[in-house]
Amino acid sequence: MISMAFRFISGRYHSSAWGTHANEAVPEWPPAPWRILRALIAAWYHKGSFIERVHPELAPFLSEHAFAALVEKLAAALPSYRVSPDTAAAHTRHYMPVGSKPVKLIDAFVHTGGPGGNGTEAPANDASPAALLAFWPLIVFWPVELEDQEKAVLRGLLRSLSYLGRAEALADADIVDLDYASLESDSKLRKQLVAPLASDADAERNREPLRLLAPESPDAFAAWLASQAPSNAKGKKAKAASILPSRIFEALQVVTSDMRSAGWSQPPGSRWVIYARPAEPFRFKPGAARGKKGESPTVVRFALVSTVPPQITKTLIITDVIHKLLCSQMPKNSDKFVFTGCDADRNPNDSVGDIAHSHAYILPECNARTGAIDYITLYARHGFDRDALRALDCLNRLDDPAFTDYCGLAKRLRGLLGTGKMAPKLVQLAAGQPEDFRNSCALFGESKTWTSITPFVPVRNPKTRKNGEAKMGEIGGLMLPIGSPAHDLVRLLHEDGNAMGKGGQIAAGSASIENVEQLRLLELNEDRSFHWLQFKTTRERGNAAEPDAHGSRTSHAFGTGLRLSFSAPVRGPIVAGYGAHFGLGLFIPSPDKP
Repeated sequence: MISMAFRFISGRYHSSAWGTHANEAVPEWPPAPWRILRALIAAWYHKGSFIERVHPELAPFLSEHAFAALVEKLAAALPSYRVSPDTAAAHTRHYMPVGSKPVKLIDAFVHTGGPGGNGTEAPANDASPAALLAFWPLIVFWPVELEDQEKAVLRGLLRSLSYLGRAEALADADIVDLDYASLESDSKLRKQLVAPLASDADAERNREPLRLLAPESPDAFAAWLASQAPSNAKGKKAKAASILPSRIFEALQVVTSDMRSAGWSQPPGSRWVIYARPAEPFRFKPGAARGKKGESPTVVRFALVSTVPPQITKTLIITDVIHKLLCSQMPKNSDKFVFTGCDADRNPNDSVGDIAHSHAYILPECNARTGAIDYITLYARHGFDRDALRALDCLNRLDDPAFTDYCGLAKRLRGLLGTGKMAPKLVQLAAGQPEDFRNSCALFGESKTWTSITPFVPVRNPKTRKNGEAKMGEIGGLMLPIGSPAHDLVRLLHEDGNAMGKGGQIAAGSASIENVEQLRLLELNEDRSFHWLQFKTTRERGNAAEPDAHGSRTSHAFGTGLRLSFSAPVRGPIVAGYGAHFGLGLFIPSPDKP
């Protein structure tokens, strides 16, 4: 196995992932095998004659025929990588004067850390693994066996390499003595490895898929080449057939203009390979938690960007898939309580006490004019731990084909979030505590009057006498039909079955419910309203016999809208009833009546 080591003199690696525009600011990290091989070919063209003069004994191995064989030997295998954990994605913005209007250009790069350009001397190639790993931020392990002369040629080309990626990514490179197997056997270092993903079954929960461009295998390229050369081709097909490369070495040298003129969507002889890289490839994440040091965020808010966003009536369908996706992204042996409310044996573990209903609520917000969902907020009273935040980060990647092709739940969620030419996506806005969102998110506002935005579904059945009359009962100072939606809501708000928990203002006695009014419609404005029957109120469950978080096996009641009036202003969120953790039974503040 050959171990190629790279470092970037400025401490920055500049590149754009294949298939993305430069202004999308998506750096390709680690560099694709296709990019590395093209860099070696460029070094051979520019520096091969110099290496031959310095080392005449390598002349036979620097001929085009011998070097092409070396390149194709490398192209026949897929490399693995070790990437430094001290990397961070960043970008700079420039406004270029083009005509009368400045044009914004974004330069994305990866800050690779390490010695950078401060003159630190490289350790010997046979130095200790710790010294090599500390100096070289990128090491590429190519599983091939080379002759001594071929290895010498490769070392000479790497040492003469000027840059990797864009021209400003000045680089040093060399061959070092590192054993990939020893890194793989170390539990700490194994987290820094990036390797091809053989199948979905091999995916680890704490890693994410990454799509990199690599050369086709020789057999696959020969089969593709035979299918691309019809004898009676005309027009663009004939032109494409005339410039077809005859071998991988030539395919790696195809220029963009020829590729476009031939109508190819990607270079001939190339293929997409799914790699698995660390789930946190960069140290800095968007939407960092706000608040005191060491305080876990309890609120994470996302904006929905979609050409045709879904209506609020589809809340339960969307939040159910979000819940399943988040659970699937948690590490295999981690505590998923924050999303499920269950212990490791899948037993509900939040029925009483301070942890009652403290696991995550997935709450929608809709546009008051159109009724379309425009924000999705997650709230967990005791906060999201590191594993949960890492799982939540997957919602930022719904527009990444490498992720959605690999994860069926992500692909399904993307389809539910809207249609149109632009792929829908969720963008994390911020994470923090409820007080951070008092002015920006109505769910965490304060009011004496709260109105349903999604239907409240009771978890108990109405009680009647033998003559059919409803049984009345006193609760919270109100006389209400026992088991009715109003009665059940008041009961839950006085107990543990709501997002505010046992210490909420109602349970503590600082505010009391003065009136509960039933609403016939959800009226967003004069021109837009929904009937409560339009909302889906039953989850799709894999096992109908499993009870939900309230002990109810399924919903047997239709939802209804209610308006709550309190004796004093009450802070949100207020959400209760069947499906509360999935956005049903959600209330928003209304203007207080004079």
